[in-house]
Amino acid sequence: MTALLDVQARFQDFLLNGGDGFLDLICDTSKENRRVLAGAYYDAYRLRLIEVLDNDFPNLHGLIGDDSFLELAAGYTAAHPSTSENARWFGRHMTDYLRTNEPYASQPVVGELAAFEWALGEAFDAPDSDTLVAETLENMASDDWPGLVFTLGGAVRRLPLSTNAPDIWQALDGEQVPPSVETVYASVTWLVWRRDFSAIYRALDLDEARALDLLASGKTFTEVCEGLCEFHPPDMASMRAAGCLQQWIADGLIASVAT
Repeated sequence: MTALLDVQARFQDFLLNGGDGFLDLICDTSKENRRVLAGAYYDAYRLRLIEVLDNDFPNLHGLIGDDSFLELAAGYTAAHPSTSENARWFGRHMTDYLRTNEPYASQPVVGELAAFEWALGEAFDAPDSDTLVAETLENMASDDWPGLVFTLGGAVRRLPLSTNAPDIWQALDGEQVPPSVETVYASVTWLVWRRDFSAIYRALDLDEARALDLLASGKTFTEVCEGLCEFHPPDMASMRAAGCLQQWIADGLIASVAT
């Protein structure tokens, strides 16, 4: 008798790679041969993975259409077999796949829409984290401010986009006709995060994007102000940094502060 673990290993190899070892354990019937019978499981597994991708990228599906999405999902599944017990992460390579495989690589909006859709999903699924409140900073000594270091919440995502993928996503999500694709000269950083039970987003101005990058990399408040001197005179840079920080706290982006 074949050991259970061996049966499971052969079945897994059949599902993932089409290996023949599992076929040796089953018999033909009077109506069908063993390969066709087992093929029902082979096909069902791939259809389930396509369903997972459709759940994660519904508006990507809406943008490229049914036939193209099925072709995309099949190609992606072949290139990136599932390696996690949690199907939630199966689509994590989709953006890179779209950016490196034709015909999608020559259509940047497709990869950027996927990146934006994935970021929204990540923000929604991210674990809860503490949220810094304004009163905490009000109680800080003035001498502490230059060295303050802030930590972003786990749901915060930042992604640079060179197309109007978020506008297209919004239209598709509202079952509206999407706008024509537009490409900007310099990429725009989009901020994605979760508020209450919704993933939300907005575009960042160049100076705010720079300030948030510095803050996320562990720079002190003084270093954030210095970074904004690329955009503003020194006296205005500190005011702009304070204004950004106030907005980030109000939006619930900041998890903690340390001196």
